[in-house]
Amino acid sequence: MMRYAPELLTDDPPNPYKHYLNDLNSYHTMPVVISEFGVPASRGITHFARDPGFNQGGLTEEEQGTAIVSMLSDIIDTECAGAFVFIWQDEWFKRTWNTMDYTDSDVRPYWCDVQTSEQFFGLLSFDPGETAVCTVDGRDGEWEGEEPVLDNGETELYVKSDESYVYLLLRGKNDNLQIALDTIEEQGNEAYGGADFLLEIKGKKKSRLLVHPYYDVNYWLYTTGMHASNKVLEVKEGYADPEAHTFAPIYLMLNRPVVLTDGTIVETEQVETGRLRHGNADPQSEGYNSRADFCIRGNVTEIRLPWLLLNIAKPNEKMRIADLYANDEITYESIREIHFEIDGERGSYTWNGWTEPGYRERLKESYYILQEYLEKR
Repeated sequence: MMRYAPELLTDDPPNPYKHYLNDLNSYHTMPVVISEFGVPASRGITHFARDPGFNQGGLTEEEQGTAIVSMLSDIIDTECAGAFVFIWQDEWFKRTWNTMDYTDSDVRPYWCDVQTSEQFFGLLSFDPGETAVCTVDGRDGEWEGEEPVLDNGETELYVKSDESYVYLLLRGKNDNLQIALDTIEEQGNEAYGGADFLLEIKGKKKSRLLVHPYYDVNYWLYTTGMHASNKVLEVKEGYADPEAHTFAPIYLMLNRPVVLTDGTIVETEQVETGRLRHGNADPQSEGYNSRADFCIRGNVTEIRLPWLLLNIAKPNEKMRIADLYANDEITYESIREIHFEIDGERGSYTWNGWTEPGYRERLKESYYILQEYLEKR
């Protein structure tokens, strides 16, 4: 029983979750056990709660632990007979309704999709790779000996990847910087050499990844693709142009329009998932932020971009989402490399696929927060 859904558990202050537990326990004459409760510490978001500390996704591991303790406290206070935290470990095979159309269920267990909230309810994390490829903390020690993908005289760009992310290291200029990424041929922003994505580094608060409108999967799904009949999004001019000279924000759908019994319309709700969060992603650091996308430290910038954010939906097989409008459905095709461009200087990166994913077990911050709470009771 989660606190972010159904809506009746989010709307009425001050604590509708506890109020519902009271009613539930009072109604039954037998012991009431809450068979599952929790929140996911994922990058991707599936649903907003009225209290953002209980969102379905987008939470740090610390926020996950705080939410679990809050819900458990309510369960205990309302004299329920017991409860089970959902869940002990993360589950890479899981799907979520707002990303499942992007991915292939046959290969989902072979890579870690941080955009899919359902995979990250665990207290135990499976961090990608048998050893860490990159820890996004603004320190470049693990990049020593690597050759830059490109060097335009002001900025050097290095690239790595693992089962979850494509990692970038920038040495040099890192403010008001644009990096174009070209992942699919015969489409993209011609003003940027056919780029399909634009990474904007604009300090700690305004950095984000943009997509070429023609390759915007979320928009295509709800205007042309399988969910178009629901009329969730309005059709925009130029989005079906494979060479449009523009980029657009990357969104995830959170709520489709719903008409309530009293005629009230609950409007479409989306979240800009391309916005990047600054922080230190080193679990051993005092200021650890599990949701950090990038970290700037002097002239060193480290960035991690989720595979799915780049429409590479089968990274283990080196497969990307193919031309949406030409195929009229989500299909996959091989990708050889990712091309990068900074101020006209180009370079490329490729990687090896895998048949078995590497991982490392790690107890999340949420585990220790729950442990401390239980020790004090």
